[in-house]
Amino acid sequence: MPKWLRNILIVVAAIIALVACIMVVAPPITKAYINRYGEQLLGRKVELEGLKLNVLSGHLKLSDLTLYEDDGKTAFVSFDKFDIKVKLLKLLSRELYIKHLGLDSLSVNLVQDGSDFNFNSLVNHFKSDNSEPDTTPSEPWVLRFYDIKVLHAKVKYNDLQRSKEWDVHDLNIMIPGFVIGTDDGSEAGLTLALADGGTLKIDANVDKTTNDFKVYVDVSQFALSNLKEYISPVLNVSNVDGAVDITASATGNVSDIANATLKGAVRVDSVMLKGVENKFIAGLDNLIIDINQINLGKNIIYVNELAVDGLRGTFERYDDHTNFSALIPQSNSAPDTTLLQPSDTLSVTQSEPLDLKVGHFELKNSQFTYVDHTLPEPFDMKISKIHAESENLTLAGQNAAKLSASLPGGGHLFARWAGRLDDWKQNQDLTAVVKGLDMKQFSPWLLSYFGMPCDDGIFGFTSHNTINSSVLSGNNKIDIYNLELGKRRKDVSPQLNLPLKAALYILKDKDNKILLDVPISGNIDSPEFNYMKLVWKTLQNLLIKVATSPARALGNALGINTNDLTFIAIDEHQRGFSSEQYHQFGDLAKIATYDTTIVLTFDLQVPPTDNDTIVRFRNMHNESLRKYMLEQGVLEDQIVVTTTESTTLKKSGYSITSSLKSVGDIELPDDEL
Repeated sequence: MPKWLRNILIVVAAIIALVACIMVVAPPITKAYINRYGEQLLGRKVELEGLKLNVLSGHLKLSDLTLYEDDGKTAFVSFDKFDIKVKLLKLLSRELYIKHLGLDSLSVNLVQDGSDFNFNSLVNHFKSDNSEPDTTPSEPWVLRFYDIKVLHAKVKYNDLQRSKEWDVHDLNIMIPGFVIGTDDGSEAGLTLALADGGTLKIDANVDKTTNDFKVYVDVSQFALSNLKEYISPVLNVSNVDGAVDITASATGNVSDIANATLKGAVRVDSVMLKGVENKFIAGLDNLIIDINQINLGKNIIYVNELAVDGLRGTFERYDDHTNFSALIPQSNSAPDTTLLQPSDTLSVTQSEPLDLKVGHFELKNSQFTYVDHTLPEPFDMKISKIHAESENLTLAGQNAAKLSASLPGGGHLFARWAGRLDDWKQNQDLTAVVKGLDMKQFSPWLLSYFGMPCDDGIFGFTSHNTINSSVLSGNNKIDIYNLELGKRRKDVSPQLNLPLKAALYILKDKDNKILLDVPISGNIDSPEFNYMKLVWKTLQNLLIKVATSPARALGNALGINTNDLTFIAIDEHQRGFSSEQYHQFGDLAKIATYDTTIVLTFDLQVPPTDNDTIVRFRNMHNESLRKYMLEQGVLEDQIVVTTTESTTLKKSGYSITSSLKSVGDIELPDDEL
């Protein structure tokens, strides 16, 4: 063997032996050094269980590392395994090339107390004592990161001043790679996998010459249960279920992020939200949003389609709260308004009005349940098969929509709307029709307001309301068939003292129907304007008018001119009644026989006299009147005949008034009499 070759082999063998020695000896030495002098290097106690190093391949493995808090007892950052592979020769050309970086079971504990964080001491430890900035130009570095994986990570955040904790478990992050520092465009990718379900993939590209960027986002079966830990500090939510799929892209310029354009599609499936005591709040089968364009800088939101299927909601009312108000956590501390305070460094500029367009909107197979626990008996009403639809919905133009739903007891609701959303006071047209609604459903409500339950009845309602330049004009038609109220409950104090039951006797026609017209009008800009108050006022006046003058109300309904029936003149010297007087008494008999709850009072008003003959004629008139009314079928308890003497009379005759047998148990409001 030549001498020179032998010498080369000796040198190579020596180098290999040296490298092998370093690879064998260096890891335990490095591990011991870190455990002994780590606190001096980092400012905090460090514990490391294992270290493996391969200098030739640039491969480093760390296991069971823990970096403690300032107290040296509480873990700040820890992980089970850290694995990195670096191309060492690339460092000579000012390039950091990481082929693989892996972290397993990373745990991070973040604590904030006002403006202080539990990592501040680490930052301060590495601050340079030299206050003069280093202005020496340096050669740029190229940073390349590939195959980055963070598995089973856990992050805990605790805000001491706000008493809020956020906890993320089993977080998995996978980044295929990204590059920083090259002259050409930079690319980056991210894959995020969560233990409870769902993956997030992001691909980004930035053109360094123009600063234009493109970002693609793909979310597949993201489980909404992952958000529970974030929602719980804000809302008392016991359970959140559902899955989200998102495919979206964003394009724009780095220097003008606000004007980036977003396009894509969102699908949400099987959503279920439960509140306090695991009670159902809301849910839906699926939601589809097809986004044509969203540009927040220009206030543009264009949606091709917004479709909601199987939306469900329940609203429960109690004496001191609702199931929705119970979602808000009760706190004795004052609300944090730091973020709401105006900033001297911010200037407020007038933004463009929102340009919102929805090509097709549809809500189908939905239902809403209203439960009222404040009434004497629980009120539970479910509106099902809700279907709403609109085409070309916009904030800056005329719109139209239609709605249909099924009501309890076989009833139906239909509605049509046309108008503007941006200036709704100028132009609105709404028509609503309710058919076949079972009135027994409202028995608890009627019991609370009027003290009487509902035993039977079918309700119909037609309403047409328009608004033009803030002036409301509405016509409401009420159609009720066979409405029957039960006995007044003595254990219930009604909220309204209206003659409801008494008026029903008069309002019903011969077919047992109640037909009412309730016109509404007013200026909606008036501070005293209240739509429902106007409706109730109209109905209240109608009911009181009917109950206080039942004969007039029923006579008008029967086509009888009741203006001639309030006073019938009688000549005291006549022996009997004339044909005209019998006709008038006959009309009153028709009214009384039609509704046997009406009581007619005939008060014979005459001047004082000592003439026995005239007194006898008066008694004859009264007896003849009573006999005639009985012959016409009027009941005995419907007839009251009296005689009143008065010195101020201009004409003698019968003054006729009417009342209801049942009006005695109804307390009329004094201000309406």
